[in-house]
Amino acid sequence: MVYLTLALNLSTYAIFNLHYSPADGAKLLCDFSGTATLLTIAGGYLSDVYISQFTGIIIGEILGTIGSVILTISAAVPALSPPPCPLFDPSCVRPTGKQTAIFYFGLYILAVGLANIKPNAPTLGAVQFNENDPQQKKQLLSYFNWFLFSTCIGAFPAVTVISYAQEQVSAAWGFGIPAIVLAVSIFVVCMGMPYRAKERKGSPITGIAMVFVAAARKWKLKSPDSVEELHQPIEDLQHLPHTNQFLAAIRTNDEEKHSRWKLCSVTQIEEVKAVLNILPIFACTIIVSCILSQLQTFTLLQAATLERKIGKHFVMPLASLAVFPVLAILLLMPLYDQLLVPFLRKITGNDRGISHLQRVGIGLVICTLSMVVAAIVETKRLKVARENNALDNPAAVLPMNALWMAFQFLVFGIGELFTVAGLLDFFYTESPENMRAMGISLVNVSFSFGYFLSSVIVSLVNARTKPDWLPENMNRGRLHSFYWLLAAMGAINFVNYLFWSWWYRPRMEYESQLESFKSVENVA
Repeated sequence: MVYLTLALNLSTYAIFNLHYSPADGAKLLCDFSGTATLLTIAGGYLSDVYISQFTGIIIGEILGTIGSVILTISAAVPALSPPPCPLFDPSCVRPTGKQTAIFYFGLYILAVGLANIKPNAPTLGAVQFNENDPQQKKQLLSYFNWFLFSTCIGAFPAVTVISYAQEQVSAAWGFGIPAIVLAVSIFVVCMGMPYRAKERKGSPITGIAMVFVAAARKWKLKSPDSVEELHQPIEDLQHLPHTNQFLAAIRTNDEEKHSRWKLCSVTQIEEVKAVLNILPIFACTIIVSCILSQLQTFTLLQAATLERKIGKHFVMPLASLAVFPVLAILLLMPLYDQLLVPFLRKITGNDRGISHLQRVGIGLVICTLSMVVAAIVETKRLKVARENNALDNPAAVLPMNALWMAFQFLVFGIGELFTVAGLLDFFYTESPENMRAMGISLVNVSFSFGYFLSSVIVSLVNARTKPDWLPENMNRGRLHSFYWLLAAMGAINFVNYLFWSWWYRPRMEYESQLESFKSVENVA
């Protein structure tokens, strides 16, 4: 809830309260979201190696509370923010260096806190299932669906109550309420200890480095014809299915057994190969958050030029447009999990109904379509602005309902239903057992790269387009062309994804090879 609140309200706060330009507000959001999600790889690593997921969540909530309190003070104290002024008024004063420093300090303390929560929360829930128990293994298949569902339950008040409080009452409430929620959640989490805690088995990063060093030492050797020439402790046989190409596991002399930097087990090599194999899929999902960042920034600015009244008195907050993807997931997820998956299971024979990669691919297509819808809606908005002689009046409220923007949010929400839950399941299932928190963090790192990519694209588009596609006066811009550009990038990315998803071999396909390896090793 806290992350979504910040993501939705940050760009509007920067534009309306800190007097940033639309492009600068969008880049601020992308930089914050990119940092918060990129640091999840460190949060996942710390939990896998040094602390537990449970401890990581507690640390994250403490840091998040501190950051939110600093942001609340920054927004509430007049001396710590610039004076109010009309939107896009040339006389508006930007924040001073001191004001900016305090704001950014709180913002990035919060980012570090979120980086400890985001990879550990889903992993802590997943490790409570015993995968050796058939019933619990079946329940795990639906876990990430319901995890996404639960996050949307938390997101609902963020996009309704908190957004309304920030826009209609005070900007400080947009930071203050998350601070209160995080503080309370510390005590709530401490009240419930995990049923199962994963045993920590050392640094996976060090293990990866060992494999590369050992393989580099033996790059001139040929792969052996017999698995008997490979180093594989019996206790490791249950961990990963085995493939071929094991230079780092070739035994050249007995002394090498005493140096893990010279001789690695087959399982260690398979862990590295498992990580390398999922990287192309990871790269193909970066576009999702690149698209999402446009909905969190430019789409909200479009809505600011439209009629937002619902009934006689209620004015819909800008950030409340995000209620539509949340509602889409809340309504469709139970139908997907309880009706569609059992139906597809009968057809495909897959316990999940469709595979991880098929689900993610469907989501990529739908997310790309949201940019097509956004481009069409923006074309209509510009037509209304032209017909009402408002092209040079960016503060004018156009006679067009802001609910038109709901269409692109709804389409993206449906895409998110397939993509995010599919990616969480994919990275958890396909990652080595001792890297699962880091595997989950790859979903967030993918989002991070997407946010940073969006920031770069916005800068390049502003630098290369004349007249500007993304000016302060959006009525004179070409935002629809920008949306079409992202739709084209999404289409090209999907073609790339098709190749890599065809190339990828899930770990389960190696089970027969694992059984044969066990037989040979036991005989030996």
